[in-house]
Amino acid sequence: MGCKAAGASRIIAVDINKDKFAKAREVGATECINPQDYKEPIQEVLKEMTDGGVDFSFEVIVNPALLLTGRTWKGAVFGGVYLILRVQFLFTEELSTFFT
Repeated sequence: MGCKAAGASRIIAVDINKDKFAKAREVGATECINPQDYKEPIQEVLKEMTDGGVDFSFEVIVNPALLLTGRTWKGAVFGGVYLILRVQFLFTEELSTFFT
């Protein structure tokens, strides 16, 4: 969603669970790939697909239960996003799809 809102022309979703691909496309992914479909390491596949590598990449692993076990998130959870304005915008955009 954020990549699409930022104007990315190519958004590659990578996951071993193909059941997530429909939702990924719904929120902006232009391509979806499963690393288990390739013999090479996924970073090599992505380098080949993108003629040398991507401009930006990030990893999203969501398991809120980990926070309940006393673990913490460290680093920039929202990357370069200006939290107050951009998260509200993305949330509003996502909600609007349910009411149209």
